[in-house]
Amino acid sequence: ISEDVPLEYLHQENRFIEFNREPFIPHFLSTEGPACVIADVNGDGLEDLYLGGAKHQPGKLFLQNRQGGFEAAANPAFVNDKVAEDVDAVFFDANGDDLPDLYVVSGGNEFFGRAEALRDRLYLNEGDGAFRKTEESLPELYANGACVKPADIDNDGDMDLFIGSRSVPRLYGVIPASYLLINDGNGKFTDETSSRAPGLSKVGMVTDAVWVDLNKDGYQDLVVVGEWMPITIFHNLKGELVNVTQEYGLQNTSGWWNTIAAADFNQDGLVDLVAGNLGLNSILKAAGNKPVQLFINDFSGNGKLDQILTYFYEGKTYPLASAEQMFINIPSLRTTYPTYADYAGKSVHDIFSPEQLEAATVRTATEFGSVLLMNNGDETFELKQLPVEAQFSPLYTILIDDFNKDGFQDMLLGGNFHGVPPDQGRYDASYGSLLLGDGTGNFVAVSLQTSGFVASGEVRQIKSIQTASGETLVMAARSNDTAVIFRKRE
Repeated sequence: ISEDVPLEYLHQENRFIEFNREPFIPHFLSTEGPACVIADVNGDGLEDLYLGGAKHQPGKLFLQNRQGGFEAAANPAFVNDKVAEDVDAVFFDANGDDLPDLYVVSGGNEFFGRAEALRDRLYLNEGDGAFRKTEESLPELYANGACVKPADIDNDGDMDLFIGSRSVPRLYGVIPASYLLINDGNGKFTDETSSRAPGLSKVGMVTDAVWVDLNKDGYQDLVVVGEWMPITIFHNLKGELVNVTQEYGLQNTSGWWNTIAAADFNQDGLVDLVAGNLGLNSILKAAGNKPVQLFINDFSGNGKLDQILTYFYEGKTYPLASAEQMFINIPSLRTTYPTYADYAGKSVHDIFSPEQLEAATVRTATEFGSVLLMNNGDETFELKQLPVEAQFSPLYTILIDDFNKDGFQDMLLGGNFHGVPPDQGRYDASYGSLLLGDGTGNFVAVSLQTSGFVASGEVRQIKSIQTASGETLVMAARSNDTAVIFRKRE
């Protein structure tokens, strides 16, 4: 019903070919947005909407009117920060005045170092939908951010923040710093990662996280997912976070995870998880004994890191890159292998010396399927693959709700990704999926014709919005495109 709910918004990515700067990276890292968050920001009882912008595009706040339409609210603070890319955002009360403030995560792989566009932003709500950027509330941190997740981790009555970082710009495969920011109760945040959660700082190339009390001790635990890392769990020990991934048996779940969500899917009173991954419809296949790996070193000797992505075949590890790409970017290989026939069939261990491989940092992925993690109640999970319809493309967003009103939790999924090397083809086979749950942890996909949910393109966020008339709208925010809006059947 997008035509019935006009929204003056088009997410517009700038043209930036990341492979020209980092030829071996497996995909873009600058098309992670847009952010999309919902809250009643002006206290009129209606839900409003913030949609983030791409580089050189300001984010937009839309206020809902009594007719169920959305009107853009002018805000100079958003315009002033338009150079930054809004990859995630959240409304939460930062300073205890009972108004939803707006935190926006800055990201992208174009900026680097201490670029101002890599600093996150906190906009304080001054009432009536007006927001003012605060410069003194956040520590001076620069990162290609991925996510922000608020929670009162020390149970002192105010909201603290986990800030997950996606990558180190221009150094793909190097682990960025993520942060735990503690609120002083007045909206000033301090980086206390080293004292409260030292294992969190270099947890991985984070994409998403969720706070949930897994062990029912009254403190919010943290589940973190990302690229080249397992589904990672931190127990909250009265305000300090400890990595218990191995205790939960999840240490071998390394994948290219994009999203994580939590709900009780089998009505046993325990919180289960669902995690979106690369999917099972790409050229890359991974398993525990046949991993996809990334070897990171200056193989070309030019002072820059090379990232050699590999696959496993008949007991050996081979580069995924073509011979021509290897020759162009590592010129010394032309001397070693004068012809394509000389190069053909050579494994990574044939191409590079033991010394080069020994000095390399190696990342490993053994699971590319999107999965359900059913809580066994003994601090372990049972992993189950989501239906095949959920595996057609990378899964980026999961909206959990009881869509068919049978009392059981269902899932609405969105994904796709275009920024991959041309010889691999876009990951764009999904039109979204509605998975209906039966209350026992099993899910069945509904056809597009039956569900009515058809969302092509690069879907990054799916959110529900209550309208003035009591209807529920479902919005799919897409990278480099308009948002698609659906009306939920009651």
